[in-house]
Amino acid sequence: MQHPTIAIVTEVSDRFVEWKYLLQLLVRSWEARGIKVVVVRDEASYQPADIAFLHADLTVVSEQCLALCRRYPAVINGSAVNIEKRYFSDLLVTAQSDWSGPVIVKTVWNCGGWREFREWLERTAIGRLLQRFGGFETYHNFRARREAKRSWRRRRVLPYGQYPIYSTRAEVPAGVWQNPNMSVEKFLSEKEGNEYYCRHWVFLGDREVSFRSYSLDPVVKLTGRIEPTKDVVPEDLREIRRSLGFDYGKFDYCVVDGKTVLYDVNRTPAASVEARYAWAVPELERGIESLLARAQAQAQPLAKV
Repeated sequence: MQHPTIAIVTEVSDRFVEWKYLLQLLVRSWEARGIKVVVVRDEASYQPADIAFLHADLTVVSEQCLALCRRYPAVINGSAVNIEKRYFSDLLVTAQSDWSGPVIVKTVWNCGGWREFREWLERTAIGRLLQRFGGFETYHNFRARREAKRSWRRRRVLPYGQYPIYSTRAEVPAGVWQNPNMSVEKFLSEKEGNEYYCRHWVFLGDREVSFRSYSLDPVVKLTGRIEPTKDVVPEDLREIRRSLGFDYGKFDYCVVDGKTVLYDVNRTPAASVEARYAWAVPELERGIESLLARAQAQAQPLAKV
């Protein structure tokens, strides 16, 4: 494919152009090389392309989004449709578990559940009305403040990166165990001096980069110091990538006592501060070539031998 067209397929509620994603930085490089990129959110915005790139910023991809993907001859990340922790995590703890160490409370959804919350709010009658006539963001912020006051039994979201840590599972509020929106995980971490750090593996096709993020807070967020590394990616992470069907994404993990601890997997990694990720773009953007070659090979009949 000399000058292919790539269709970025998103959820209707996604704002690929407005929100800051790492994929946006890769798209700029592809367009500079003559690759055409279009964004498709629904049937009305459908455009034909040589390959689709599923970039759905929800933990579980909607059937509407998958139906759009099926209109294309090949789909990048087409198998990574459900990234709930129950499919990959060894950290999940129940009220009956024998784990005696510290635990952390998160939502079952990625990023504190805020994307799913917004998706739900947009589908309500008042949400649809405010999207049409204006005022949705004000309403969203109002509902978000109300969410923060909910009991543990009814809470649907958590402030991003502000996940409570308890010394033992016995200290976890009873409402958390009764809330299907919450999950309790073993809290395991790495430290360097007085800083906690998290390892990150980012990949596209056959290209990859690694880096670490550091924080004085036990819950390490990507707002502090980051450093590119040459960490060897554990083979068990590569196996999880294969089993989940990831062509593109970011895995957050640590290594404790020689064992890999996978925190999260993400098919829509963010790049909130562009300059912080510029170093990774030249390597990652080349990964599209292996995926285009794979798509072309799959579209051609096998030669007889």
